[in-house]
Amino acid sequence: MGMYSDTLKRFKGVSSLPENREFLEKWESVYKNKYVSPKHYHSWEVFSKLCFVLSNPATLKLSHEHKFDERFNYVMGACCIAVNLSAPGLFLSPELHLSLEDTELPEISETPKLPFPAFCVLFTAGNRIHSDKDTILALIVSETIKPIPNSSDGAVVSLVLERDTGEFRYNCSNLHWAEPKKDNGATKLVKHLILLYNNKRELFTEEKVVPVRGTGFGKASKQSDPEPTRFIGKFFENKVRYVGRSRGDKGGAKKRPHWRRGHWHRVCHGKGRKERKYQWFQPVYVCPSEKDSSETS
Repeated sequence: MGMYSDTLKRFKGVSSLPENREFLEKWESVYKNKYVSPKHYHSWEVFSKLCFVLSNPATLKLSHEHKFDERFNYVMGACCIAVNLSAPGLFLSPELHLSLEDTELPEISETPKLPFPAFCVLFTAGNRIHSDKDTILALIVSETIKPIPNSSDGAVVSLVLERDTGEFRYNCSNLHWAEPKKDNGATKLVKHLILLYNNKRELFTEEKVVPVRGTGFGKASKQSDPEPTRFIGKFFENKVRYVGRSRGDKGGAKKRPHWRRGHWHRVCHGKGRKERKYQWFQPVYVCPSEKDSSETS
């Protein structure tokens, strides 16, 4: 937990300002306990506090005094939208995360619908997205933020921690479905998640949380119960395909183990198979076997 306290040191001046007491009381009562982070995930409490601190108007004043990067204003805008819209938190499984990174994006003719006007994606503590030295805390996605003054389908803000020092960094990117060349790792991942929400909703699940509260003679807690934990791909598993020698090649060498990249494909469905939807064919690990080809999940 040391890195989390280091992350918030930079904004200590904001949270200690007298005019922010009401602001922090709101965080305590409304957003702090909205979710209970599952084991191995970054803390929702820390992320939500960071959102509240950054979305406070007093932070803008502090950013001018300390001459923060100009794009820092867009980070504050993202956090403000997340707080005001009570953006839900989605906890992404590391297995699905890696599989999506190994999947090619399709060409999109129609812009897919966002799961929510704004939402946050939280990751496990050991993830890597930018480099081996960084771990991503969360992504904030919104259809209304415009980090760069031009037409876009939304925006993605990455909140990143340096693994060794706990230093906080951020990055802002526009979301363009029609311009895939502008994508980076964060926008590609968000596009995959939006496509999954629209075409493979069963990967989005919820689990009720039983709150753990202390007992005794103290005052009863006023905090509300946490909302059900929202997962993306909690029960997702990678596929393995066992492949023998090619047909008719009795003396040929076995195929070497390798990963077959995932991809999206438009398939027919519905009445008369007249409708079209995107279907995700996830990455498959192909390895040799003496048996006939078979597939297990």
